[in-house]
Parts: sequence; structure tokens; C-alpha cells
Amino acid sequence: MEPFYLDQKPVSSSRIRSAIKDGDMEKANRMLNEPFTLPGTIVKGKGLGRDLGFPTINIRVDEGKLMPKPGVYAASCEIGENSYNGMMYIHPQPENCDLEVNLFDFEGTIYDKRAVVVPRKFTRESIKFDNYEDLKKRLALDEEEIKRYFEIE
Repeated sequence: MEPFYLDQKPVSSSRIRSAIKDGDMEKANRMLNEPFTLPGTIVKGKGLGRDLGFPTINIRVDEGKLMPKPGVYAASCEIGENSYNGMMYIHPQPENCDLEVNLFDFEGTIYDKRAVVVPRKFTRESIKFDNYEDLKKRLALDEEEIKRYFEIE
């Protein structure tokens, strides 16, 4: 079989893993020829996102799955038959969950269900905030940027 090239370099599993670890999901997905997914189980979180006005689903990713670098991403999420767009945060030091997603068109509470998250585009590094007000302001900016990515008004 002839090698497959992307950017004048042969595609290999190590190049794909490197792109994922670097958060370059667009390149990884082109090399994979399909979206990279993070399947897992929705678990109960601390409720901080909800308190800040950005409720999230918290996901414990299936064991052994390669994780992209920590930070904020534009992401899609499938739960059952439904698909949502949102902003995803991968924790630098996960405790009870590996990532959380603020779904743009979802209201409700769900636990113990399966979800498949598709990181689409890395948007920023993880930042330590001095207070919740600064975090809330940054989340609003993240939401604007990611909605533009998905062309949502």
C-alpha cells in the first residue's frame, strides 16, 4: 500500500498521536480521515460551571484513551441520538472527571449516560484565575469565539 501524505510528510501513528497531544485536532482529524473521539461516562461534578452561568456535563473518559493537551476546545458531543456543539475544557490535573463540556443547546441534568466528545479546535491554554468573576468573563469570551467557529449566533 502506498503511503498517505499530509503536508508533504507520510502519515504515521506517531504523527497522529503527536498532533493530538499538541491539541492540533484539525490536523489529527485530517490524518485520521475521521474525527478523533473521546468516549466516556457522564459523572456528577461540583456544580461550579452551573454557578457561573456555564453549566457543564462532566465526563470520565474511557481508560486508555489518548488525551489532547489540557485547555479549551470547540467540541461536538453526542449523547444517545442527540448531537450538540459546545466548549470543552480538558483538566490539567483531573480529579473525578477528565473533561467538561458546556453544551450550547442543552438544558437538563444527566448522569451515568454515555457521551462521545469530538474535540474540533483548540482555542486556548488552561489559565489559573484569581477569582470567579475573571473566570466568568473569560468563559463569555470563549463562548463567543467557539460559537463563531460553529457559526452559531
